Parts: sequence; structure tokens; C-alpha cells
Amino acid sequence: MAVAIGFWKATLLSIATSVAGAILLKLAGQPRLRQFQSSLAGGGARPEALQGTELFTVVAGLLLLIPGFLSDLLALLLLIPAVRRRFGVMAASYVRTQATPSEPGVIDLEPGEWRDEPQDSLTRRPPGNPRQP
Repeated sequence: MAVAIGFWKATLLSIATSVAGAILLKLAGQPRLRQFQSSLAGGGARPEALQGTELFTVVAGLLLLIPGFLSDLLALLLLIPAVRRRFGVMAASYVRTQATPSEPGVIDLEPGEWRDEPQDSLTRRPPGNPRQP
């Protein structure tokens, strides 16, 4: 994109979006980050805190600080309230699924961490087992 608009215009646009990101973080970021932290103070990440989308305005400011047109485009999308709400719902759903405890007694193993035993070896006890009658 920088080639299409020229080096100096791309440089000025990059500087302008970084300044806009700094201003956004200063004006909206600090109160929203404090608000987000206080909503999480009760213990653990709660999905309700993410649905408020306080965090996404801060993320948009940080993305504007990063030089690059793709990060700027994503930041501008995050500044649209409908997009922020959608990201909030998706993030809350993700947090909810990650916070759900797995079934007790279930251990997930990688394929190299287990081996298949024949059924007859499972019923016999190894020799020298003190519990064996």
C-alpha cells in the first residue's frame, strides 16, 4: 500500500495513526482499563467483563500505535460499536468455554504418550503385587 500512495504520504499516515492511537489510549484507554481491571477484581476472568467491550477500545489504541496499515484497519474496525460488541460476545464465549472444568478422571494425552494394551493384559495383575490374594 505504501508503494501505491508514496513513501512520504505513507510515513505521514503512519505517524498520524500512531498519534491518534496515543490520544485514544490517553483519553479513553486509562479509564476503560481501570474499569476492566475493577470488573475482574472479584477473581478470574468473567465473560460479563468482556461483553462490556472496555478492553477492545484499549486494544484499538494499541493497534493504532503499531505501524502498519493492517493493524490500523483492525483498530478502526474495533472502534465501530457493533464490531466491538461482536468481538465481546466471541471473547466471552471463548472465556466461558475455557473456564469450564473438564470431567473428573479424564486425562488428555498426546498420541506419543500412551500405548494400546491387549485386553487380556488388563485383567491380569503383575507378579509381586502385594494386593494380590
